[in-house]
Amino acid sequence: MLNIAIVDDEQMHRDILAKYIGEWTERRHCEAQAERFTSSEAYYFAWCADQRVDVLVLDIMMGGADGISLARRLREQGKDLTIIFTTGIADYMQEGYEVEAMHYLLKPLEREKVWECLDRCLKRQEEETVWILLPT
Repeated sequence: MLNIAIVDDEQMHRDILAKYIGEWTERRHCEAQAERFTSSEAYYFAWCADQRVDVLVLDIMMGGADGISLARRLREQGKDLTIIFTTGIADYMQEGYEVEAMHYLLKPLEREKVWECLDRCLKRQEEETVWILLPT
């Protein structure tokens, strides 16, 4: 199960991402839960209480704290989650990779590109899964 957080100050983009994630889970026959946040601050507040997010889909340009600042803050605290940036401006791509973002999606978002990113996230999660075998 992938726990995904969508952080974008524009409802239309949050809705589109949630729709694409829902379609992806149906097509791939896998489980994913997406929670939406309207700002970096709202996400950070929720994250401080519950850090179960595997994938953070994060808009860069938002009112208040921008996505790059949030990503830096999370990385400084040692959080190893997958970050996918979304934005309408390609100027911040270098900064996105400085915080080890997995991918950078330009708006308007394309369904196939979002699905490719989610496929990579799922593969990464499967590779990191630890199995403990106990004799019975």
